[in-house]
Amino acid sequence: MQIFSKTGLAGLVVALIVLSSACKSGDKKTEEGSDWVTATGRAPIVDNRLGRAKDDALADAKKEAVAIKIGTLVSGTTKTVDNIMENSSIKSQTEGFIETYRIVHARPISDYEYEVKIQAKVKEGKLKESIASLAETAGYPRIMAIGKEDYLSSPAEGQTRASVVVEASMSNAGFPMVDKSTMEKIIAKNRAILRSSFQNGDKMKVLGADSGAEVMILISSTLTDGGVMEGSAMHSMRADLEIKAVDLNNGRILSAQTSTAAYPHLNPGTGANKALERAWQKIQDPFQNAILKGWEPNQSQLIVVTIAGLDYNAVKDFRNLLLELRGVKDVYRRGVTGDSAVLDVQFQGNSFELLDRIMDASAGYEIQSKDVKKSSMVLQIRKK
Repeated sequence: MQIFSKTGLAGLVVALIVLSSACKSGDKKTEEGSDWVTATGRAPIVDNRLGRAKDDALADAKKEAVAIKIGTLVSGTTKTVDNIMENSSIKSQTEGFIETYRIVHARPISDYEYEVKIQAKVKEGKLKESIASLAETAGYPRIMAIGKEDYLSSPAEGQTRASVVVEASMSNAGFPMVDKSTMEKIIAKNRAILRSSFQNGDKMKVLGADSGAEVMILISSTLTDGGVMEGSAMHSMRADLEIKAVDLNNGRILSAQTSTAAYPHLNPGTGANKALERAWQKIQDPFQNAILKGWEPNQSQLIVVTIAGLDYNAVKDFRNLLLELRGVKDVYRRGVTGDSAVLDVQFQGNSFELLDRIMDASAGYEIQSKDVKKSSMVLQIRKK
């Protein structure tokens, strides 16, 4: 992911202030009219499900409306707008920036694609605040936290008591986090991978590619009941916490801490939560500071490229094309089966920038992008 420097984002904030002042000098009619933008969204039609395609195209149009509005607020390039949209606090909350909208048209434009055109009123003030807040989190990696927990001999994995505590704390500290709905989808899809990710760096990369995370936080917690305290009805709850942060681009451990704390409470569940909070509070500052110290925001990242339509020899040729692209450091073949292949591409930038360069250099191929996320893409490719 391309991340702004603090200086660059400060410039954006200044630009916002200047543009805001300029708007106030205009007449009221112009100011009100400027809140409305026209945007078009598109989505694939899968299994002839027009309703789902319409919903997806509408969501895409709303994202486009917010992106257009950002373009009127900041004096930057298209790349600047793309980078702002990649920030989780804006991208994952697009709906919250749309005050109201009306559909201009909604229709299939082919057998495979649906289009929705809207006029939307964007909450300019809220959007300005969100863009300005980027200045405070410039250089922070996007975080995904997963937990493995033993609560009174009852195991759990994915989103656990400890992961909820850590996520809330790190979000308050300014770290962009993978949102809850994305987490739930990834956990449901990758339970087997989730179980082995605590020992296997390659498995962690798969989860990171699906979520767009750059740093994975692995949290192991054990919660035990020491029994009822003498002379009271309170349970002595103990939390043992092990936590580490792994850079998903290179597998390097950025930070690792262990902590233990106890908390007495009548309710064992409440006591366990309080003990976890105490254990985390002991280590949160050194843990977070070590991440920021070790994180390199402008390094290359691993992008998972899934290909359909090419046999083994054709995949070799396509891999050679990728290696010639500017910003590509290396391409690793994870696997080839029939006319499908998975390549890990080490690239200086995000998947959208990589796809742009692939399209520009793909004179000998017909390429359709099926699913593009920040750290992964699915391509249908045919040699001309």
